[in-house]
Amino acid sequence: APVRVATPPGNRWSYSGGGYCIIQQLLIDLLRQPFPALMTNLILAPLAMHESRFTVLPPPEGQAITAHGHDATGAPLAEQWRAHPELAAGGLWSTPTDIAQWVIGVQRAHAGDDTRFLTRALAEQLLTPQINNWGLGPAINGAGATARFSHGGGKLGFRSYMVGYCEHGQGAVVTTNGERGDHLCVEILHSLARVYGWPDYYHYLDD
Repeated sequence: APVRVATPPGNRWSYSGGGYCIIQQLLIDLLRQPFPALMTNLILAPLAMHESRFTVLPPPEGQAITAHGHDATGAPLAEQWRAHPELAAGGLWSTPTDIAQWVIGVQRAHAGDDTRFLTRALAEQLLTPQINNWGLGPAINGAGATARFSHGGGKLGFRSYMVGYCEHGQGAVVTTNGERGDHLCVEILHSLARVYGWPDYYHYLDD
């Protein structure tokens, strides 16, 4: 079905993959480049995310080392990966190390240490709650030393989670190739919270 405006923008929050499809087309129309090239030039290359691509399926040269998805019973998906033509909403193929590069890039821009990827003003806007606890993309929780941005990732056969602290520069990225991988993300992130002293983080699934 086509993407339609349900409420005037800015009135209420609603998680919308379709909204990101509109942003994708807007960027293509304005900058007159294919979306994968735009993302490489604006984000992936500046952050040295060399193992990341926006593609419908993993690139042929990388499929041999790309994890296959698994369903809720632990069985491998028959098709190995679900094809997602909506690239902005579900077409990023990456690694936890590369996603961590993005987290670090946002942290450094927010601190004013490195603004090649984002200006400090844009980083602050990105991390400012708009409606509820959502910034311009990630969820925003905590305040002061506990202020953090986070987001989960999920499509058929895969679950992941990332978090970055705004002030002290810590964070983590966990990726799994299973429908029930969010449970593993919880255990790993809770362990990291104990080791690195994130006492406010134990209920992160409420983020």
